[in-house]
Amino acid sequence: MSRDPYSSDQLHATETTPRSRFRETLLLLGGLTLLLGWAYWPTLQSMVHRWSVDPKYSHGFLVPVFAAIVLWARRAQYEKIRFSINWWGLAFILGGCLLRVLAAMLFFEFLDIFSVIPTLLGICVLLGSWAALRWAWPGVLFLVFMMPAPHQIDTTYLNPLSPNRNCFQYLSFANIWIPRDSRRKRHPRRGARAGSGRSL
Repeated sequence: MSRDPYSSDQLHATETTPRSRFRETLLLLGGLTLLLGWAYWPTLQSMVHRWSVDPKYSHGFLVPVFAAIVLWARRAQYEKIRFSINWWGLAFILGGCLLRVLAAMLFFEFLDIFSVIPTLLGICVLLGSWAALRWAWPGVLFLVFMMPAPHQIDTTYLNPLSPNRNCFQYLSFANIWIPRDSRRKRHPRRGARAGSGRSL
């Protein structure tokens, strides 16, 4: 019985190829993480400072935690990811870089902060192809809630002393879920009390 000399080599190659790809992916992920942290370090510092001094954005510390919970809840889709390089992710990363350049030209800080979103999505596509994007996009988009709003919106609608703040308060969860009938029933009581006071 003859033995194929290439069968063991081919078997060894098929066993090491996924491991080598996984190592390359980890190395690329580590390099991109360091590069991303270096590029966005001033932006992250300004956001953390805003969370610390502005009560409207103190929830920013908890947003990454909830984003991680969203990703964990979608872990069933994570098992379908096969780590492979998809160069379409560079298009998303390039879009994030263009947003940063535009933010510097227009002195628009929010664009600089928002550019993190397409950059993170691009890293997902680059390392895990479209399956990684389908898994991670809700958690990545959830990070928008930790970003300070643009100055015009912040001063016009989010300022407690602004008269336009009432339109946002009207859309709050408390006003949405309180039945209208229960709120209307209060008016006759107030009128009865007022009328009883007048009769006295």
